[in-house]
Amino acid sequence: MNTSLSPDERAALVLAQLTLDEKVSMVHGKSNDAYAMAAIAHLGMPALTMTDGPAGITAARAVALAAPTELAATWDLRAAEQYGELLGREAQATGHTVYLAPFLDLARDP
Repeated sequence: MNTSLSPDERAALVLAQLTLDEKVSMVHGKSNDAYAMAAIAHLGMPALTMTDGPAGITAARAVALAAPTELAATWDLRAAEQYGELLGREAQATGHTVYLAPFLDLARDP
């Protein structure tokens, strides 16, 4: 929590305090839900709930958005900003803290 340290230094401090089971839980998810990560209370890490696109939040009450490639083809920066703002609002409204989707998840779509 020491903001005078760099993000890398803070991350190293947190990693040093995690047990192997906690580290595995961060990449594996809860035992019954791969789209959720349990909180690690002793380090102040909140639980994470994830949702996957492909274009928008996967929830019963969410807007079905155009594919991100269609948005990119417009070269409309304001539309892209609005698209992102809507995704953020919907993720928050549906209780998700992480949005995994094509074109936003760089680990899957470099």
